[in-house]
Amino acid sequence: YYIEGMKEYVRIFSAGNTTMVYKRMKEIEILHPSTFFRVHNSFIINSDFIKKIENNHIHILDKTIPLGRKYRDRFLKELQDKML
Repeated sequence: YYIEGMKEYVRIFSAGNTTMVYKRMKEIEILHPSTFFRVHNSFIINSDFIKKIENNHIHILDKTIPLGRKYRDRFLKELQDKML
């Protein structure tokens, strides 16, 4: 569903599972660029699970994830391109 970065580690949240991995966000974000998007310094999301985007927040399942100013324009453009 989404990935949360914590310095040298990332926590991967998926169906009923949470996994901690020793990787940096930069290493993770290049793995599946058509489905996973960096939306904040500390978050990468799977766009297939977006419930709604509201102001500067993305709702995935029961989690509200901040949408960083630095990532906002690129994310919205890539998401729009994906929908076409």
